[in-house]
Formats: sequence, C-alpha cells, structure tokens
Amino acid sequence: MLWAMRGFAMLALVVLASGCDGVDHDHIDKWRETEKGPSKLKKALASSEHDADLRAHAAQALLQIGEYAPVNEAFTDMAASERTAVIAKLVPRLTKDAQAPEGQAPGRLHNAAKDGLFDVRRFADDATRTSIDEFLADWLGVHYEDRTQRGRIRGEQIVRHVGKKLAPKLLSRARTLIATPPDAQGRIPMFSDDLLRGLAFAGDPEAVELLLDLAMKDHAEPTLKRRAMAALYVAYVDDLEEPKVDRTALKPHAARFLEVIRDGSQDGGSVNDAFALLATAGEPECEGPLLELIKAPDDAVAFLWVSVQKGLICVGADDVAKIVEAMPTGWEYERGILEKYLWNKMLSLEPKSDVGKSCRALLGSDSWVARVTAVECLGMIGSKGDAPAVRALAGDRAMLKGWWGDQSEVPKKDRRKPIALGAVAQEVAEKLENM
Repeated sequence: MLWAMRGFAMLALVVLASGCDGVDHDHIDKWRETEKGPSKLKKALASSEHDADLRAHAAQALLQIGEYAPVNEAFTDMAASERTAVIAKLVPRLTKDAQAPEGQAPGRLHNAAKDGLFDVRRFADDATRTSIDEFLADWLGVHYEDRTQRGRIRGEQIVRHVGKKLAPKLLSRARTLIATPPDAQGRIPMFSDDLLRGLAFAGDPEAVELLLDLAMKDHAEPTLKRRAMAALYVAYVDDLEEPKVDRTALKPHAARFLEVIRDGSQDGGSVNDAFALLATAGEPECEGPLLELIKAPDDAVAFLWVSVQKGLICVGADDVAKIVEAMPTGWEYERGILEKYLWNKMLSLEPKSDVGKSCRALLGSDSWVARVTAVECLGMIGSKGDAPAVRALAGDRAMLKGWWGDQSEVPKKDRRKPIALGAVAQEVAEKLENM
C-alpha cells in the first residue's frame, strides 16, 4: 500500500512538472516533425498552464518550422507578465540557434532564429530588447553584404532598429574596402549597394561622413560617387517606413552638402539629392547654407528656385520671411513663376497663420520682391482687416521687372505695359475691402 502511494505521488509530480495535459520538452521536439505538430505547439505556447520555459520551447519549435505568424499572434494575445517571462526564456534559445559555426554561412535554421529574434523584440522588455539588438548587430556585422540578404527579415529592416549598434562594424568594413589596393589584375574591391544603404540607414553621423567622402571624391569605380549620395537620399529623404532614420545625423554635415551643390563636377542627381538632404537636416544647420544659395544662386534660374523651395522646407511657416528677404532684387520675376514656386509653396506650409504673420511683416521690407510677395500673399489668405496696410503701398513706384514674362513673341500692340508694385497693392486692397 505504501509503495502504491509513493508511486502515485511520483506520477503526480511528473504530471505537475510537465503540465496538466502531460506536455513536456520531449513532446515539443517530437511535434516539430509531425503533421499535427504545429497545432499542438500553438496550443502549448498559448497555454498559461505550462511554465515559461516549456512555452518558450514551443515558440522556438514553431519558428524552426517556419510558423512565425502564430508566434506573433500568441505574444500579441498573451498577458504582459507571462509574455515577459516566456520571451526571457525564448531569447537564449534563439540566439543559440542563430549562431552559425565559424567560417560557415548561416543556413535556414540560423536565419529562422535570427528572424524570430527580430519578430519578438517588439514584445520584449527594455533589458531583453537591448540584448536582442546587440546580438542582431553582431550577427549582421560578421559579413553584412552576405547576411543582409538572408532570411525573411532582410538586413536593411533590422538596421532601422539597431543601426547605431551596427554602425561601427559597417564603418570598419567600409574602411577596409577603401584601404584595400587593387589585386594583381588591377581589380578593385567594390562597394555593394547593400553596404552603402546599410551605412545610410544606420543613422550615424560618422557613417554619413564616410558616405559623403565617397560622394565627393573620385574613385576607380565610376558609379560609387553617385551611389553613395543616392544611398543617403533614400534613407533620409525618400524612405517612408517606420521607424524613421535619425535625421540629426545629417546636421554636422550641412556645410558639406553645400559643397556638393556648388561642385560643378557633380552629377545632377547628386546635386538634387544634396539639396534635399540639406533641407532635411533641419534648423538651424540648414538655414545658413540655403540662404547663401538664394542670395548668390550662380545666375541659374532653376538653381534659385530649388534653393527657395528647399529653404522654405528648412525654415518652416514661421520663418518664411527669411527666404523671401534673401531673394535677389536685381532679377526679373514673372508673376506666374513667383506664384508657382514661391507663393503657393509658402501657403502650403502649416500653420497658415504663421505664414500670414510673416507676410504682414514683409509689407515694410526694403526688398520689392518681399513687398509684392506680402501683398499677393495677403490677397490669398488675408482678411478685410489687412486692407489698410496693403493700401498703404498703393503709391509704391517699384517697377515689377519681368512681371508679364517674355513678350518678345507678342505683337507690340498687344504687349502688356510695365506695372508698378503700387498698382498691384491697390488691386489687392480693393479685393480685401470688398470681403
């Protein structure tokens, strides 16, 4: 009788240790290989009646057989305290699975584990997420150009989250390529687009500096200058995915973007990219270089308007007056061009109330370009209360050079006569008074 009781007690302990339905680690390993195994593994992961390690083992097995969606669903539905405990047990399992033997390229199971770590990082607490990020940075950094293409989650997506931890490894790889001389046949090591984009998406000021070095110097590889600048543009300007790259990495390099723009040897695409990157760097760094470009635009009309539009992006609605005041007064400006490339761009900024405030201040400017811009701006967004200040400019004799555009092909009898700023102010004032 005593032996029977002891046997029953031992059986009860086994059942309690393995869960009420008899699930244990051996079952988890077996289910990974069976037809009905995935459904049983999902049930084991979801059940709060199992301990955290058993549930983590079930998640590991699901990831090994490519069932990543159920793992994400289970962690989404799981209570926070349970989720934290299970992930804490899962992460060491996955980091072990992801490690490829030295000198061996990662295989399917290694890649699945790496992908699983990235999937669960969003569910992890801060400490566990940090350890995941450090591991992912080390894993990718072994040979980024190869490993970035492996698995379901590509390297560039991971770099968005762990870029600053990965940046030193990417920089080391890039510097090695730069320092490597041509081989006996004169062949040079090539920068892959993956490595260039990885450096850009890292969101690291030092990585931006290296890419700018590549973009501003001649190389034996003729496309490298253009590709380096394009990588920066894609990461900091063109990319719409979250999380956004940390744009503060551009700020220390505003003056160098200006150098690219001023460099007559640069590809036109690189110049356009440099304009966009300069504006994206944000205030106050973008302001000085863009104002310099507006004040001295190298006599190129297109150059001026790109500078103006990027300048408006740089300063925002509350400082549009700085851009308008900087515009050369010795140029001729067609009204339609001003409306398209200056006034409409100004009025697209928010809040419009700040744009209106700047326009009111410009009514007293020494620049005729600024004064006529103020008048036209208030004609579009002003109110009846603005009419007296606008009418005060009705006697302004500044002639609006080029206001009607090129009339050389228009018969002389049909050409529009030159117009003074005061005439425009009077017309706008009447419009506001009748509101």
